[in-house]
Amino acid sequence: RELRVTEYDDSIHRWQDADRAGLAGSHFNVAAELSSGSGGSGPAEMELSSVQDWQLHDIEGGKGIEGYEALKFRVAFALPLNVSNSTSAWQDYPMQDEAATVTFALSARSANGTVSQLTTSAFPLLFQEVVHAQTPAPDHKCQSQQHGVWHLNRCHVLKRLSSICVQAAQDASGRWQLHTRGASQGAYGCDPKLHWAPAAYAVDTCWGRRLAAGS
Repeated sequence: RELRVTEYDDSIHRWQDADRAGLAGSHFNVAAELSSGSGGSGPAEMELSSVQDWQLHDIEGGKGIEGYEALKFRVAFALPLNVSNSTSAWQDYPMQDEAATVTFALSARSANGTVSQLTTSAFPLLFQEVVHAQTPAPDHKCQSQQHGVWHLNRCHVLKRLSSICVQAAQDASGRWQLHTRGASQGAYGCDPKLHWAPAAYAVDTCWGRRLAAGS
């Protein structure tokens, strides 16, 4: 633990002494482009926020761990979906590999005037997924507890893209680029619990009841 705490504290010192100021002095815009050709959103200017979205968990209560001041850029988007919410056919909703996707293009300008272009991977917007059914009475619990549809002895749920979080790093010239963790090219997200995947998805809690009501 001592070695890990030292490495963590060193990274906090770099953040507080230099990296935070580099981020605060930059400006970011972002645009969203849909694969369906139905447009997108933006470009929109991102706003600075010092809200800390997560808490550090440590078995020794944070002993010896440095504190820090969080800082990030954020923006909210409303993106159109191709599937009507009024449809009563669960087959109308695609699986993940067939779903429409969205790609985000970020433009960054550093304090010294350096301009950088960053582009994310394509993220599925809306898709159905087969999940492990809860027992007993899986057909009932699929709709009532898992908010899904029971079909051919399997529970289908609908997932929507809820948020994207990416990490970026600035080099000595002031240029920004996506900061990848590990060997995976797409591992530039913010949450280690998601294996650094940038995209987070939420289950549509109304989908199962809506389809049941329309059948």
